Amino acid sequence: MRSLPVRLLLPVLLFASFAAPSSARALPLPAISLDAPSAAVGIYRLTLTAKNRAPKTLHMILRDTDQGLSGVLLDGPKEFTLLNARFDGHVFLATIMTSEGAGELSLTLSPEIVSGTLNVGRDALAVVGEHFP
Repeated sequence: MRSLPVRLLLPVLLFASFAAPSSARALPLPAISLDAPSAAVGIYRLTLTAKNRAPKTLHMILRDTDQGLSGVLLDGPKEFTLLNARFDGHVFLATIMTSEGAGELSLTLSPEIVSGTLNVGRDALAVVGEHFP
């Protein structure tokens, strides 16, 4: 039996993880300790908003690799690699290349909520979300 590539399975896995009934999503998420970057590894659902834009939901996947922290933002079939992913205290920082140019992502991670900004050119988008360890 031939296995499917991760790129084909990832959207299916993401859909399955977010398609739970509302009662299941109401369960409290376990607290995450950010004493080590590896505690932040996982899947995040992020919503980006700005004054002149419709809200947009993305998924972020963070991985702890031999070379350090890496990640990707998923927007439907599009993938945006998180470049220079790092922590400055409890703030996660990364650069992403978008169709509008380079963007600087800055997220404060806490056990209950993820919040921050994505700055692309002159546009600043507010980011809120949650972590699914």
